Amino acid sequence: MILGTSEIIKHIEDGVVSRFDKNGNQIDANKFDDKNVATFDQLLSKWRWPLIQDLGEDFKIEGATVDLRLKEVFKHNGGAKLLLNQRNTGDIIETFPVDNIFTIQPKQVYLVSTFEKVNMPNYLIAYISRRTTMFRSGISLEATYTNPGYYGKLTFMMFNNTNDIIEIEKGFRIAQIAFERVNGDVSAYHGNWQGGKIHTNNEFNPAR
Repeated sequence: MILGTSEIIKHIEDGVVSRFDKNGNQIDANKFDDKNVATFDQLLSKWRWPLIQDLGEDFKIEGATVDLRLKEVFKHNGGAKLLLNQRNTGDIIETFPVDNIFTIQPKQVYLVSTFEKVNMPNYLIAYISRRTTMFRSGISLEATYTNPGYYGKLTFMMFNNTNDIIEIEKGFRIAQIAFERVNGDVSAYHGNWQGGKIHTNNEFNPAR
């Protein structure tokens, strides 16, 4: 069942038991700079984190989704090498905004990340989609499911389908996220991208 507005707000205000390392262990809140947003659950003897962190001042929920804002842009220059025992996601170069504006070149692949971070408990999975403004402007946005146990910022692939430069302001709402409850036991996420990693930094990483 998809979480509605009241449930999303409750999960943000009351927090969820989240933050797992690659071994599935709870990470001590004292190891994070943003520990001030966490509360300690005496009953569970664990830290509780907001389902979504770093929300904008104009945060609001439309229907059953929360908007996500553009923070970072990385130009993808190709060169990926994906083998059964090795993985290199290719060469990327960070693109910096000028006067807070990102210039998105035509027919170019980018990786983009969000201001918002998520702290996924073991009973929720998230779905991400681009906002309608994006495809009306000729921009594709590719995203995956956000699995139970994942924490960190969110990264998408952006592609300018047009033949013209598109300008996007830093902080513009590019995507939306919805949360759904998972029935039964789950295997918490423990992949290489835990914590919001963007790419493999041109170094081969073991394939999962």
